[in-house]
Amino acid sequence: MAEGWSPEMVRAYVIADNKLSENGGWNRELLAEELAELQALGFDKLLTGFSDKEIGELLLHAVRIRTKHCRSRPSR
Repeated sequence: MAEGWSPEMVRAYVIADNKLSENGGWNRELLAEELAELQALGFDKLLTGFSDKEIGELLLHAVRIRTKHCRSRPSR
């Protein structure tokens, strides 16, 4: 919890945080990169709120994107 926040500020933050997530979307490629970096650092990715299945799908998506980018680059 944030230090120095009143109970009212905490409650307002929770409401705002939920509203932001309701209106937001994910950049799947960026999300996958972040999850991969957390994994490389040994961080428990399940603490992010995503399931093992969701994380696996995101990481697979990132690999596919990287592979597609590598294939579309002209060779030197």
